[in-house]
Parts: sequence; structure tokens; C-alpha cells
Amino acid sequence: LLPTGVGAERSLPGGDVVQYDFASFFPDSRRILFAAEGNGHVVRSYIQEIAGGPPRVFGQEGESAVLVSPDGTQIAGTTGEGLPLLFPVEGEGRARAIGGAVPGDAFVQWSGDGKFLYLRGAEEQPLVIYRVELATGKRERWKELAPADPTGFVEFGPGPKGVRMTPDGKSYAYTFWSGSGSLVVMEGNGAWWK
Repeated sequence: LLPTGVGAERSLPGGDVVQYDFASFFPDSRRILFAAEGNGHVVRSYIQEIAGGPPRVFGQEGESAVLVSPDGTQIAGTTGEGLPLLFPVEGEGRARAIGGAVPGDAFVQWSGDGKFLYLRGAEEQPLVIYRVELATGKRERWKELAPADPTGFVEFGPGPKGVRMTPDGKSYAYTFWSGSGSLVVMEGNGAWWK
């Protein structure tokens, strides 16, 4: 952990984790939710206390827990088959399907009041962000994102790391890759070179 102000960095024990993938803090800032690869080369979700101690496994093998709700009681994630679910943090009750979310969606952000989830659709371009109302399952297009200059566009950054936004929806950032090249035509002896 690196301080954002005065203070010293602090290492947390990794347990059997060999490679971290994605992480987010709980609203109380005392725990971290992350996906990581363990010794068995299987990606799992973990919760770790900032105060210390090794990470503990969250959910089943193959499930990917991604975003913690604003009140810290639920986590949005998917099954190994890509079914979007809400998981209870404390393990009480069962995971439930998210109406309006479809396999292939990637979680972007909870709304600040916890009533909506913002999801990234599977579209390749433009990148479409949907807003899903959790109480009703109503899904609506919220925003389309595309590079200002699409010349050389290759792809957007993958999964939840490719798009980040604030809970109020007023600010967002996204990653994309582009490439450019040159084509040179040379004439000589009737041969064309590229």
C-alpha cells in the first residue's frame, strides 16, 4: 500500500497469490477486493483486511468478483460462464442475477446511491456504457465512447480496467490502442515492394 500523502509504504502478506489482476477498495477503506491467480494457476477473488493477515478466498472457483457496492454489502461479479450476479459480501443469502445485465458485459461502476450499475457492453466500437437499474432491471444506453480520431484504432482496453468512471458519472477515462504504419511503393524493374 502506498500513501497518497505523508506516510510510509506498507506490504500486505500475499498468501498463495502469485499474480494480481484487478483490485478495488471497500467503502470503509479497511478491506480490498481483488482478483488474482493463486498457486494452482486459477484466478479467484479474494478479500483482504488492510490491518493485516493473508487474503481470504471469496466466492467459488471461476467466479470473478469485481465491484463493491457503495454500502459495502454486495459485490457485482460473474460466474465462470459469464453470468452477471450480485454476491452478498458476508456470505449470507444467495447470489442473485442482475436483471438487465447480459453475459459479455463488463462492470464499470456502481452509482453513488447504489441503485444503478454501469456496464460496458460487448460492442467493439463505439464502446457503449449501459446503465442498469437494479430494482427493475431496466437497461438503457448511457454513453458511447470513441477516440476523437479513429485513424489507426485497434481496440479498447479490456474488461473493467479499460473504462473507469466516478460514481456520479460526471468524469470518466478509457484506454484504447491505435497503430499506424507507412506504405511505400517503389518502382524498379517492374517489381513492387511494400
